[in-house]
Amino acid sequence: MNMKRITGILLILSAFATGFLTLSCAKNTPADNSEGLLRVRVALSGAASTKAPDNYLTLEDAEKKISDVQVVAFDTGGALLAYADLGTSTSYEQKIKAGEVTVYAVVNGPSLASVTTLKEFSAVQAKLETYNSPSSDFVQVGSNTVMVKKTSDPKEATPCPISVKRLVARVRLAQVTNNLPAAYGALSVDCVYLGNVCNLENMVGGFDASKNASYWYNPYGCSAVNGLTSYINSSNAKAGASELTYKAYSAQSISHGQTSTAVATNLYAYKNSNTAFYDRSLHTSYTLDQATTLNLVCTIKGTKYYYPVSLGTLEPNKAYTAEFIVNSIGNTGAQGDGSGDTGGSTGSGDASKGSESGGGTRKPIEFGSISVSVTVAEWDEGNVLSSEI
Repeated sequence: MNMKRITGILLILSAFATGFLTLSCAKNTPADNSEGLLRVRVALSGAASTKAPDNYLTLEDAEKKISDVQVVAFDTGGALLAYADLGTSTSYEQKIKAGEVTVYAVVNGPSLASVTTLKEFSAVQAKLETYNSPSSDFVQVGSNTVMVKKTSDPKEATPCPISVKRLVARVRLAQVTNNLPAAYGALSVDCVYLGNVCNLENMVGGFDASKNASYWYNPYGCSAVNGLTSYINSSNAKAGASELTYKAYSAQSISHGQTSTAVATNLYAYKNSNTAFYDRSLHTSYTLDQATTLNLVCTIKGTKYYYPVSLGTLEPNKAYTAEFIVNSIGNTGAQGDGSGDTGGSTGSGDASKGSESGGGTRKPIEFGSISVSVTVAEWDEGNVLSSEI
């Protein structure tokens, strides 16, 4: 065999070997799976805001507490891309499929470990008193949609800041003024509570409570335990989720012409978009399209009177502040019991305009006026309810 032929064969073999090595390397090199890096930062909504000057809207410790953080990420089709339980950490970095990604952060909420789709996540429910407590913490949820770029460099991770907000609204009774005619003397504040309170919410804030009366606490201002015949007061403290919806007082007497801020307290409820406010005497069963009410219960000259006021539309993460001016004696039933009044106007005005002997169907008390003037700090906007009753 001559040298030219040998050389040719060697070149062919060399080329074949080179090609084989190239193929082998290509097969063993990981394919580009279009992954990127996602960097999540969770923050409480408005946490860096200036404190409200009237101090009504500043955060209580439980309202800003972070006890547990969970993160779930979904692609555009709603499939789960990532889940993590961060404990109390608010930072998270994850290698994830590049493209559009929607990330939810749930603080102090139900476990999401078994969630596999966005639809399943949206249906996860949080019961009012189970995941919200003024003595511990409140469930908070937020989300952000980002376009994750393809990279393996941590310096190029896609930022995903998420601002979480509470699912509850806060209703604050700030003060009560005794503006009754002097003949009535002092009034005693027995308790304050919320009526018509939804007891469930889901993670995207879209729970529909209109289908079942069991989804509501304190219907018509009545005890959840005793049905629609027993009105909540300081001697019948059977309010549903009472830690959130009810506050009793001891010896909170307010003299004629005086204002008390000692009664100040915060109550909490899930959203309620209903605005209707019914007379109980016109309904024999609970009607589901009712507004949440703030109910003040006072004792005047030995008789217990109720002052229910509609809060209108109640929205999550909003703070509502109420100041009561009591001009007349109220009603002997909570949100309408069909019984006769024992005197007094049901709206603003003098108690002397009523009849001491009473009579007639009880009507709901309404605001003489509502002024919307709120400086908001860590909570979103809500109404200041300036009420004369």
